[in-house]
Amino acid sequence: MIRKIFLLNFIFVSTSIYAQEISRNDTIFLEEVVIEKQNFELENLGYKLKKYTPAERRLNAASGGIVGFINLLNGTLRNLKNEVKVEKKELAIEKIENQIDTSFFEKVLGIPADYVKGFLFYIVEDKNILDILDKNDKELFKFYLINLSFEYKTCCIN
Repeated sequence: MIRKIFLLNFIFVSTSIYAQEISRNDTIFLEEVVIEKQNFELENLGYKLKKYTPAERRLNAASGGIVGFINLLNGTLRNLKNEVKVEKKELAIEKIENQIDTSFFEKVLGIPADYVKGFLFYIVEDKNILDILDKNDKELFKFYLINLSFEYKTCCIN
């Protein structure tokens, strides 16, 4: 029989409790006590916490209470919301650059090396590409890139 007793930051795990060890005045004598230090953070207990980006933290800080009302009137909240959108697009570009080599853009998609960065800015403007990027489905993402590359070459590359 294993018994767990929670106390502050420790879990006391008691083992080998026998009926003959329980004696006088409800005192329990144990053969062995194992003490394990546990980390009680919400993530370890199964909760998923959202990690805010710097722009999202600024927006949350500026949108509460009377300060939030003042920022609503003077346009600060609108600017901070735009910063959050721009930051999400920058993070998407960085994620794409980390996942896909530039040779893929040049060889498979046929985009010249000088236009690759412009193509990245072009594709993050598409709302569907951000959803596909969040799903981490590389094959679907590459297929969608091929479709966007045809559009980009017709409108932006002479």
